[in-house]
Formats: sequence, structure tokens, C-alpha cells
Amino acid sequence: MLFKSRKMKISVPRSDGLNSHDEELSEGNHEEQPAQRKSMLEEAIEREFEVSNLPAAIESPEEFHDSTGSTEDDEEEQSAKRLSMLEEIEQESEAATKGSEQQEVNDLMSGDKVEEEQDLFSPMLSVYKRRRQLKEEDEDEENNREERWEGFRFSLDLIVEVLKKLPAKSLVRFQSVSKEWSTIISSRRDFINSIVTRSLAQPPHKLPLFIFFHCVPEAFFTVSSSFSQSPKHAVSLPRPDSIDPSYEYCYSHSFEHIYARGLICCYSSVSHLVTIYNPTTRQSVPLPVMEPPVTRFQEQRSYCHFGYDPVMNQYKVLSFSVDDKEKKQSIYVFTLGGSQSWRKLQGIDEKLLTEGLGLCVDGIIYYVATRREKGKKRGETVLLSFDIRSERFDHVWAPESMLRAVLSIGIAVNHLGKLGFIGHNRIGTSLWILENAEKQEWSKITLGMPDADPLEMLRCGHSGFSGVTPAGEIFVTEWHYFYHKSVYVYYYDTKQNSFRRVEIQGTSPENIKNPVDGSVCVFPIHDHVENTMCL
Repeated sequence: MLFKSRKMKISVPRSDGLNSHDEELSEGNHEEQPAQRKSMLEEAIEREFEVSNLPAAIESPEEFHDSTGSTEDDEEEQSAKRLSMLEEIEQESEAATKGSEQQEVNDLMSGDKVEEEQDLFSPMLSVYKRRRQLKEEDEDEENNREERWEGFRFSLDLIVEVLKKLPAKSLVRFQSVSKEWSTIISSRRDFINSIVTRSLAQPPHKLPLFIFFHCVPEAFFTVSSSFSQSPKHAVSLPRPDSIDPSYEYCYSHSFEHIYARGLICCYSSVSHLVTIYNPTTRQSVPLPVMEPPVTRFQEQRSYCHFGYDPVMNQYKVLSFSVDDKEKKQSIYVFTLGGSQSWRKLQGIDEKLLTEGLGLCVDGIIYYVATRREKGKKRGETVLLSFDIRSERFDHVWAPESMLRAVLSIGIAVNHLGKLGFIGHNRIGTSLWILENAEKQEWSKITLGMPDADPLEMLRCGHSGFSGVTPAGEIFVTEWHYFYHKSVYVYYYDTKQNSFRRVEIQGTSPENIKNPVDGSVCVFPIHDHVENTMCL
């Protein structure tokens, strides 16, 4: 096109009457007004078409026609061309003006504006440059920090191995480090198993863990190796929405517990409210209500059994709601981490009512039951089993003498990893051990010295035997603590036929500042293991 060039030399008459001289018309020159630029462009067009060679004075179209010999149509065509070219030049000029304005902005940002404009915008420009410099420095520091961290980043397997060496209290705190750490500590099966195994490997004569149950003024319990009046870390037991005032005392003194692999199942025998507590993480979870609270304490009772299946890595609660008047019971099961609801089960025989004595060993819950029928005397006593994984009930053969002694005064114990029962009758105290669960073979150990029985010596103020330590010692704990004297745990070594006692720390009268009315029930746990599982 004729006007593609962005820069041209034109001659413009000066307004001061001086001779015209060449001026440069460029994109960046917008000192002239739009009208002046238009005039200059028109003159350029006239120069390009050599308008100056035309007659200087044309008064009419006829004269112009006569002098050039052109037709009127030719004149209109030439005029249209001139207008079209003028419009194109104006469009190019406007585009150049916009480009020039953008360049001015860029020049201002880069500091290359003319001196007077630099003086005007220099404070703003200095602030902008400083902020940009600080931002670049922060980005460089962040990149350097990430590069340094990449050099020290450990593999996941190494992190897991390091965490396995830390104390349980530290692990509980470190769950807040990241979501990944929390999952490893509270949910990863191999990690939790390593913590449990490490805890089992500790010396067998370690101090037990105690459950201190307070029933005045409110029902709550604490779990610790020593007694304290502080309500810190206290766990309140759920109460029914409404309870008969005549049963208030029975309710506050109906606390029961079952321990299994680091977790404690707590419940009341006069209600169907169950709570699971983890002493390691101090986390407690109340389970959903399965039935309305018992309304007739003398006629209704509730029992729970609690166990762990190592194959499926599952904890389950087996609950019995017994109606002594109608001689029948309802059985429910609850799986921790499952559907969060109780499921009703069909027992082996609805007339075999549980006696509450039971224990879980190797994924099997063993419990004692008695046949009872309405209008008849108590029938046979049997030992039943419940497979946690398959949820199947079965009969287990047991010596009749053991079952009779256990119903008198007895307890189920874990004796060096095997099911055991300690029973007492007028003949004496004996320990029965299920040596082979598949063949149902039992062994019996008679306890006590010829002239004294350990249970008879400690009978007053005690609830009976409390359990067996991992070292094989049978221990007894004073059940009620009334603040006026220290509480002791008594140990009986069956091999050495000897006694020893250990005072529970914090129970000495001088440590009690504000004794309250009533008593505190003490329940020891000698085979406690640390467990970081999240409930």
C-alpha cells in the first residue's frame, strides 16, 4: 500500500511565517493536536498525488473539467480514493497513539521516562521496586528452604521405625504433626502391634494400672498408677435420662469393667449404657443405647464381655440383658469401628443365663452360665465360648468342682496366656488352667499353706482375688478405699508360697487434703499394655 511506512518526511508551513522546514512525524510524537495531525496528513496526501501541480485557483467544476479534460466521474473517483486513504492513515495514527501511550506506561515502570516525569513518579516507583525486591527475596528463601528439606527428607519406612522407638505419651502428642503421622500412629495395624508387643516385653513386676471409681457426688472414674483427688482426665459414666430414686444407690455402685489388650469396657449392671476407654490416648467413646434402662433392679441385670480377635484385628462387646423374673435373656454384639450399631444374636440356649464370669483369650470369650427355668431351682452350670470372628457359641467341657467353686467365690484370669479360674470353697482355694483349648484339657493347682489360706487371710474388706500378674503371681486388692488408711496390693507367689504387699501411691492419709463421704472402689489391671489405637 502507498502509506505502509510508519515514518515520513513532510513539509509543514510554519504558523510564524518562517520558511517551512522538515519535521519528523513518529509514533511517539503526540505533542501536536489531532486537528494539526489531520492537516499534516491531508498535505501529505496532496503531496503524494502531486496536488501542487494542479491549477492554483479553481473556481468551478467546469473550469477544472476544461483544464484537465477529465470527466465529472473521474473527479468523484479521485475524491473517494483520497477520503479512503485519509481514513486509513487516521486509523494507523490512532493505533500508533495507543501504542505510544502503552510505551509511556512501560517507560514509567522501567524508569526511562523523561526527567520531569521521573521526578513526579520516582517515590511511587521506588516503593514498587522495593516491594518487588522483597518478594523475590522471599521466593528465593522459600526455594532454598525446600531444597534443604529435600536433602533431609526421610523415607516413610524410616519414619515409622523411628516412631516405634518413642514413648506412648510422645506418640499421642505427635499425632498432631501431620495427617500422615496421625494415620500411622492411630490406625496402622503393624505399628499398633509393635507398640503392644513392646509393652508386653517390659519387666513382669511393673506396677499395675488402677481404676479408681468415684460414686460421690457423681459417678466417674480415673485410670492411673497412683491415686489422686484431682478430677483431671476423669471419665464420666453415662446415666439414664430418668432413674428411680430408690435405685440411685444401686446405680452409683453398679460399676463393672472388662479389660482387653489396652482398652477398658465400662458399664453398669443396672443399665444398658456402655463406654469404651483407652488409657493410653485418654479417649473415651460411649456406645449407642441398645435397650431402655432396667426398671426393676431386683429382677433385671446387665452383663458385658469384651474381647479382641488378633486375626481380624477387631474388638467386640458381647452384652447380655437378663430377666431373672421371666428366666430369659437377650444377647447383643457391637463391633468397634464397624456399623456403630448393636446386632441381636441367637444364643446357644436361651435358658442358659450368664453369671457374668468371663474372659477373652486368643479371640475366644469364655463365660460361665447356669440353666434356669421359671418355677424351677437352679440347674446345671456350664462353661460356654463365643468366637469373636465367627460369632458362634459353643460348649466347653470344664471340671464340675471348678464350676461349683467359681460360683461360690471365683474369678476368670489370664494365667501366662491361658484361660484360668480361681475358685474358693470350704475345701480351699484352687487354680484351674485350660492347658489345651482344642482337647479341652485342664490342670489344677491347690493354693495356700497347710495352716492358712491366702484368701482367708485377706478375706475381710476384699472382693476376692483380683487376677494374675504376667510373672504368675496371684494378687488381691482392697476393694474399698475410705481415705483414712493406705490401700495395699497383696501378692501371692504360688511357687515360693509367700506373700508380699505394695502400697498404692497417693492413698496415705497425709496425702488426702479434703476427704469426702463415701468410698472409692479400686480395680487393678496388671497386664495392661499401651495401645495408640483411635476409638
